[in-house]
Amino acid sequence: MNPFEHLGIEAGADEREIKRAYARRLRQARPDDDPAGFQALHEAYQACLGYAQHLRWQAMQDAEAGSDESTPVSHAHEHIASDEAPASQAQDQPDRARETRADDEPGHAPEHEHEHESDELAPPPNEFDFNAFMHELLQRAAYQPSAGLARWLRESEPLYSLDLKLALRAPVSQVLAQIEHPLPVEATAVIFEFFSLDVVGEHDAWLHEHAARARDRAESNQRFHYTLEALQSPRVKPVDRLLTRELARSRHWPRRVFIALVPLLPMRLIGALKALQGIDAQQAALQLNGESVSFWQRATDPLRLSRPRVAIASMRIVVYYLALVGLMNLLIADLAPSPVRDLSVAFAIWAGWACAQAASLRWWPTVLVERLDRRTVFSTVALIGAAVLAPIDPFVASGLGLVIALMAGSERSPTHGSLAQYATYAMCAALGTVLLLTTGSWRVTIPYALIGTGALHIIHSVAYAWYRGISVAQARTQAGWYWYLVGASGIAIAVGLYKMANG
Repeated sequence: MNPFEHLGIEAGADEREIKRAYARRLRQARPDDDPAGFQALHEAYQACLGYAQHLRWQAMQDAEAGSDESTPVSHAHEHIASDEAPASQAQDQPDRARETRADDEPGHAPEHEHEHESDELAPPPNEFDFNAFMHELLQRAAYQPSAGLARWLRESEPLYSLDLKLALRAPVSQVLAQIEHPLPVEATAVIFEFFSLDVVGEHDAWLHEHAARARDRAESNQRFHYTLEALQSPRVKPVDRLLTRELARSRHWPRRVFIALVPLLPMRLIGALKALQGIDAQQAALQLNGESVSFWQRATDPLRLSRPRVAIASMRIVVYYLALVGLMNLLIADLAPSPVRDLSVAFAIWAGWACAQAASLRWWPTVLVERLDRRTVFSTVALIGAAVLAPIDPFVASGLGLVIALMAGSERSPTHGSLAQYATYAMCAALGTVLLLTTGSWRVTIPYALIGTGALHIIHSVAYAWYRGISVAQARTQAGWYWYLVGASGIAIAVGLYKMANG
């Protein structure tokens, strides 16, 4: 039985018919004699009344849609004031207004329903200005404590009219669901309680949808601001505060260049951005710096060779090359680098890698993705190429091995990321010590130590995946056997240093 059938009226009944039917039914379901029946009747009455008000509100919107481009709530006060021809002003009949309010409150039966069976709800004052009311309501809700907001609503004389409060439920919930900046959770709860929006049932789907959306937006907005504040607090790592400032503040070139040059920081920034967007995408678009967000999204998009991505890659190649040449010049006296050739080869390798990555993401067959890990395949091919290139151009081979080793060590989850990085340093030092003792040449030691470190990461992921019966992608997110690798690397370093010290 739907609410209209419960009251014994047609589904298209107006508020006058609903009021009369409710008064008639109250004679058969008094709260003292039949509390359950009275509660069901009252719920049906509220549902019918809300639906009728929604129909009137929707009719007003449809009528004004063609001639006025203001928001749907801009003329709600006209709708409220002109809905019914007032029999008399509420302020002229305080006794009747009190009886009307008592009739509509749960748990109260009208004492004189036989005398007022044909009465309507007391209409709101004609001078009520909905726009001004909503402006003040939003201002107080945004900047005033919730206790002050509740007191202001209780003391607002126009809202003494139950008819006005009921008519305001639909437009107020619609405004709260659509405003650009959601209100605080506490203020939203006060408004919901005052206008009885927290007890809207699913029988009034339109009002229930807007009320639920308003509540969800307030809660997600609160979570977004808490997360953003937490990422900028002294309790988090300085690098996380730096990345958050890059997302939230205006462009600062030294900070942006630093993030671009440090390996893995751009991807960490994108991870923080996705976390904030996952909480509240609308607030992320409003609160974060749009230029910074767009720049880093284009710079880290693996499907496009965008200008930011090419610029960052070129800058990294030059800086890393100069740093590597300086280090190797300290260790190898007769080194004769060829910067133009080395940089050209390095950039060509990167461009080929980027194109192959984009192509694989677009066209790699699904069956192969399930059986072969794309990153593992590319990393293995790149390491083989670096090993072949090492005798010819140790600089490019060393740089390629370093990039693959760092990338392989950064694929772990945040819980195990530090462990994988420590393992990278330990394995590189151990391989360098062993190769230096074996060959006695830094020219061979540096590139092959870096290439070997990347190879050990790949071998570890594949072996751990086979041992656990999981995919290689899943294995890369776990700690695996890195503690054993760190321990073995430490033993190898200690033995190598002992042999060096004893000739």
